Amino acid sequence: MRSLPLAVTIAVAMLAGCGIVKKLENRKVLAGLVMRSPDLAVGAPANLTVTGVVTAQVFFGDLQGDTQAPTGLADAAVTLAWAGGATGSVTLPAGPSAGWYQLTGTSVAHQAGLTYTFTVRYGGEVFTGTVVAPAAEGITELAAVTPPLIFPPTPNLAASFTKQTVSRTGSDTAVYAANPIEGPTSLGPTSCTNAPLSDAWAMVQLLIAAGPWTVPSFELWRTDLAPTAPQRCFAPGPGAWVVTLTTVRSGSVSGNLFFGSGVLAGSADAGVLVLQ
Repeated sequence: MRSLPLAVTIAVAMLAGCGIVKKLENRKVLAGLVMRSPDLAVGAPANLTVTGVVTAQVFFGDLQGDTQAPTGLADAAVTLAWAGGATGSVTLPAGPSAGWYQLTGTSVAHQAGLTYTFTVRYGGEVFTGTVVAPAAEGITELAAVTPPLIFPPTPNLAASFTKQTVSRTGSDTAVYAANPIEGPTSLGPTSCTNAPLSDAWAMVQLLIAAGPWTVPSFELWRTDLAPTAPQRCFAPGPGAWVVTLTTVRSGSVSGNLFFGSGVLAGSADAGVLVLQ
């Protein structure tokens, strides 16, 4: 079992000192995320056209102890609804392990300003979280580049390439990802990301101690030059990758949840790194 991160332990102590006892006594944990990968239409030298998809994900679990990771709870009924410029709702089916519920595709509307409501029904109780999707913050390194959406320089020589810096204005929470381009309309599996898409405690830490996600820039490395770094992103040699930076905002949750619960919505900007 994973120990509670130091930052989370400190936050618990601070909240207890402020008299926020009820949420500390609640043992159910909900962490929800909805974000959309961007549409991209990029000319030479990448020649890529892809349509973005929405990822909607919930972890719902029971906190067994203050120094243990929560246990995922199966058999919950989980829905995501949205309202604003568009309205609708979907059921999030159970994921690959207990407590995870997720849906990826085009069935969820996504745009800045929409209000998303996660609802979990379990054991006769209802748990909710609501968040408004932010506008995307542009990637600084792509501002006014030619050709559009291609990380400079062009050409980017594979032999001398070491890392790609990805930054944005402001200090909002952000997550990055890199995916290799496998064809003119297709991307390969994610090669690196700091998005907590499969780690319950990482999602909780992102909600209450987001420091590592609010730095002004991220360094994404060639894999052989940073073999122990989490930012191992780009295989050596020629290739092309879509690099995404998603700005996320947090919302509010119902009072019957553990204080570390929360929901997030994100909007993305992206560009293409081409190594020749």
